[in-house]
Formats: sequence, structure tokens, C-alpha cells
Amino acid sequence: MRQRITLHVTATVAVLSLFSLLIPPTAAPAGADPAVALPFGPELQVAPDVLAKALACPATFQGTREPVLFVHGTAGTGEAWSWNYGKTLPPQGYDVCTVTLPDFARADMQISTEYVVYAVREMAGRSGGKVDVVGFSQGPVEPRWAVKWWPDVQALIDDLVLVAGVVHGFTLTEAFCFDTCIAPFWQMKPNSKFLAALNAGDKTPGDVSYTSVYTRTDQAVWLAGGGAADPWTQSAALPGAANIAVQDICPGRFVGHFETIYDAAFYAVIIDALAQPGPAEAGRIDRGVCAQAVMPGVDAAEALSKDMQMENDFNNRVDDHHVDGEPALASYAS
Repeated sequence: MRQRITLHVTATVAVLSLFSLLIPPTAAPAGADPAVALPFGPELQVAPDVLAKALACPATFQGTREPVLFVHGTAGTGEAWSWNYGKTLPPQGYDVCTVTLPDFARADMQISTEYVVYAVREMAGRSGGKVDVVGFSQGPVEPRWAVKWWPDVQALIDDLVLVAGVVHGFTLTEAFCFDTCIAPFWQMKPNSKFLAALNAGDKTPGDVSYTSVYTRTDQAVWLAGGGAADPWTQSAALPGAANIAVQDICPGRFVGHFETIYDAAFYAVIIDALAQPGPAEAGRIDRGVCAQAVMPGVDAAEALSKDMQMENDFNNRVDDHHVDGEPALASYAS
């Protein structure tokens, strides 16, 4: 019997889609150096209209900063960002877009990555520059897969921020996948072929600023073993990135898995990464944030309610749409 784990845890589109069919596969994408020709990477298998419907952006881009794409975690939707970053970042000059991954992010992550590839290309085309990406939990895995295999997407991303993100797998997949489980859990097992392919060679390729911010009280993203590293660092730390545990900023702070998308210390690190050149730096974070529970602009009672809803959705949705093994690697990654 599987163990049940509870975690506190448009017209423009049409034009760009047509344009992508007309440009040769070595054309330089918007936001990249026009003197440098980049291959587009593997052909997308998901229909453009499906990909377009999954992307939610402002009708017009008017921000003074790079637009930010937010990618949700397992069993969620793009609505996860509507009451926090989607509300607080636009007044600060950020155009915020969200992507809803297929089947509540229970699909093969290689397919889910195509939604991120499309989103980054669309946002860069509309803004005429680079894009920042923030992903939560499973949410950073698809952008990293996109950066690895789609050179044009790699050139279009400035900052990639992993929030409680899975890098080397997490131990609870052994319980989730006792017999069968959803495809991403197979792919996030520490010994999966997917992670082996993702983490082979340079783990932080390209001219991208990588930040991984995580918590040592995460009930989900931890990995047993690995020698001297604590289990949270073992799972979430990305070699070559700025790796920041919020407890290094606020000693003794408790932040559960789902709390990371509204916690004040996480917010401070994420904003530092987005607002400053390069990745986040723990030394720039004002320690006064340690006296705050939730990020600015978020109601604490609403945050608690959303946290409970996300936990309930997670536990209900991961019980469905199971497969009996890891999806095969795509030919481009084999």
C-alpha cells in the first residue's frame, strides 16, 4: 500500500506562432545578440494553441524591469501566484506572467517543459528583451531542462530562481512511488534517468544568473545521505548557483514547503535576485526581514488559507494519473 504523505506544503500569440514557423532554425531570438545565430533546439510537440492558452500575461507589457515568468509546483496551477507575487510585483515595475503546466503538473516533465519554452519565447518577443524565471518545487526543473536543451531559451533568460526547488531528487519519492506514481515523481527520484541527464556536465549553463533559495525545515525537498551536506542542501543546492538557505539569514526560522511562496525571507532573496545584477547575495539581505512572517502585500490569514488549500490539492491530486515507471527520455536527451 502506498504511504500517504501530508505536506505543509491572442492576436500577438498567433503572429508569433506563425513567425516561429517562418524563421530558419538558426535565427537569433528576440533579446539575444542579433550577431549570434542560435539553434532553436528540439521541435515542440504540443500544439501552439494549447501552449498559448496555458500562458497568462498582462494585455500589454508596461513594466520598467524584465518580465518575470512564474512556474508552479506539482499538483498546482498558475493561480498559485495570483495572490502573492502576481499582486505585489507589478507595482514595482515587473510584468508578471504565469504558466499552467499540463494536468496539474502531473505530466511527463519533458512535455511540461515545452510550456516553459513557449512562455519564455513569447514573453521575450513581446518585451524585446530577456526574461526572469521563478519556479517553486517542481517548478524550477522544467526551466532548467529548457535551458539545457533549447539554446535560444537559454539566451533569453537572465535570472533563474529556484524556490524550494528539486535539484538532485528527494527521498519522499521512495514513498510516493512504492508501486505507481505520477510521472514527475518517477523523474524526481534521485536515481532517475531524467535527473542524470539534466545534471550531466554543466549544471548552470549559459549566461544565466542562478539562485537556489531553500529552507532546512522543508518537509518535502530533502535528500537522505550525501555525506556531510544536510539533507535539504543535498537536494536543493545547485552547483554553480548562489545557494541560500533562509536559516543562514534568519537562524532558527521555520518555513514549510508551501510557505516558501509567501514567506518574507524567501521574498527578500527572490527580489534581490530579480532587482540586482547577477544572482542573489545573502549579505545584501536586510536582517530586519527576520521579524516579518509573510511577504509585503500579503494578508497572513489569506496566506494560511491558501497554504491549507495547496496542501489539500496536493494530497488529492498526486493520488491520480499514475504510471508504473519513469517516462522514456526524449531522443534529444538520450
